[in-house]
Amino acid sequence: MMDLILIFLMFFYFFSFYSYWCCFFYFIWAKGFSLYSNS
Repeated sequence: MMDLILIFLMFFYFFSFYSYWCCFFYFIWAKGFSLYSNS
């Protein structure tokens, strides 16, 4: 039972870390795209 909780926690941390980087890169891409389309 403990292993299941540990796997769930690892999956949760990995998913939150992955989604954080996705949002970060999407923010940079959107900012760069708006600057590119303005010029």
